Amino acid sequence: IRRVAVVSVILIAAVVVAAILIGSLPSRSTIDGLETRISRLEQRNAVLEQSLKIAELRGAAGLMSYRVNQNDYDAAAELSTGFFNGVREMISETEDQTVRQNLQAMLQQRDEITAGLAQSDPATKEKLAQIYADFFQIRGAG
Repeated sequence: IRRVAVVSVILIAAVVVAAILIGSLPSRSTIDGLETRISRLEQRNAVLEQSLKIAELRGAAGLMSYRVNQNDYDAAAELSTGFFNGVREMISETEDQTVRQNLQAMLQQRDEITAGLAQSDPATKEKLAQIYADFFQIRGAG
């Protein structure tokens, strides 16, 4: 009888351990699924953040262009500092080579635009309008 009792206890313990292990399998797969989903959401969030920053820069370029078209070169000049600093920051943050190259091309016009705004040069109107239009060619611009 003692031997039967020991075997029964071992058998019951084995069943309990097996039940615990089997019970943890769905939990592990659920955790793996959630980790995958979190990873996808983090990637999507990064894409959306980049799109938002590009949209903000596009809006700033549009406002500069509007101010210049109203012949308010001083207001456009004040906006240009923040705009070009934002472009520089976005260049350093983005991993997208195409976005980086397009923004770099805009940044290369900084001195020319700044000088044009300081001199109230009407040719600056077209340059700012082109920068604004160029934002619509950038992927992820929303």
